[in-house]
Amino acid sequence: MKKIGLILFLFLIFTPIISWAQTNNLEVYLFYDPECPVCFAAQKFLGQLKAEFPQLEIKSFQPFRNSSSQQLYFSLRKAYQLNADISVPVIFIENQAFTNFNNTTKTHIRQTVIRCASQKCISPLEKISLSEPTPLKKTISPYFFILPAFIILLLGFKFFKKPSN
Repeated sequence: MKKIGLILFLFLIFTPIISWAQTNNLEVYLFYDPECPVCFAAQKFLGQLKAEFPQLEIKSFQPFRNSSSQQLYFSLRKAYQLNADISVPVIFIENQAFTNFNNTTKTHIRQTVIRCASQKCISPLEKISLSEPTPLKKTISPYFFILPAFIILLLGFKFFKKPSN
């Protein structure tokens, strides 16, 4: 009976971990210039969305002041097939790039966030990897480790139990 209780206890511990790994985090990449008033409005709007959607991850970059940000900016522009004359602000979210910031853009961004809050959406960085021909990447699912860890734990209880008097 104790073993069944232990198994049930471990199942209840691992279930929230599995569901936590499945939450839909949504990445938004904002490229801006601190002296740009339209960029400030975009930052303010994204901050309001973040308050409404906690899973929203806003990653802000200044492409004209930092070389690594500039490299990412150009990689994303290429992946999203944007013209070379695009300036800031530029917002990358899922499969979309927003180059003008106005009320229509706000509506489209909000709709995308709502959709991505309820279903899995790709990160803009995934769009870069999809647009560039690269060798297949093998990734290991977190589930790969759960079952072996559970089996090792159960075997540990079987072989290292205290002798009964």
